[in-house]
Amino acid sequence: MIVEGMSYLEAYNQIESDLPKVEKWAEKYIPKVTKAFGKGRKFPQYHIEKYTHVITKNEYRIFYYLGNAKEKVNYVIFFVTFYNNERLVIRTDIYRYKHTPKSREVLLPIINIYLTHFIKRYNERCLHLENVSDDVIAGYFFARNELSWQIPLNENIKRNFQKYGCSNEFGMRVKDGFCFVSTMIEGKQSDDSIKENNRVDAMRLVYTTFMKESDMSDTQRAAIEKEHIETLKECMNEFRDMLIDDPILKSVGQRM
Repeated sequence: MIVEGMSYLEAYNQIESDLPKVEKWAEKYIPKVTKAFGKGRKFPQYHIEKYTHVITKNEYRIFYYLGNAKEKVNYVIFFVTFYNNERLVIRTDIYRYKHTPKSREVLLPIINIYLTHFIKRYNERCLHLENVSDDVIAGYFFARNELSWQIPLNENIKRNFQKYGCSNEFGMRVKDGFCFVSTMIEGKQSDDSIKENNRVDAMRLVYTTFMKESDMSDTQRAAIEKEHIETLKECMNEFRDMLIDDPILKSVGQRM
């Protein structure tokens, strides 16, 4: 069971080790959900199942959804726990990460933590659903926003963002809007105090609040768009460099 005092990496590893069993159970339940959805005429449709892992006793929610009659039933899984009497929704991920521009790029385990405040603001500002649980709102958020982009913050996106330090350097842009997050890196400082040599084990992202971009100012939207374009350019350049350095592609080029 995930308990207070666990490192981010320990929590990440435990959830990841739970997921195959949770997913297997979720898959078995699809025919029953599909049959139930077939009786309905309004879309989208959803259904939530609770699952407690037999060994770890961790509690998961499986959110089944169907956008329209032509789609297949799909689902998302998220972990639910409490910390200091606050209900938290958690999902794991893995990102490409460089601790500094000179650092070697690594695949970094991520713990995404969604506060109740975030979930309620998402509903108020996007879904506008009444008489539904936080689990339903969270399920819709994950189902509707499969992709996210890390956007560096600046004064045009969030005023005085620097006063919060390195935990407030970026937000996450999703299909439905913009997520403000607080970050924390877990690892160990190097003995030589050189930042590039620090060991980085995992990262925690706390999703604090949500904004629809249509509710943001013109200045904010333009700044987000500009940073998103720059991020895309950087990704394209990195991909180009990766192809150039690929030994297989090099050998193909030499033979042509």
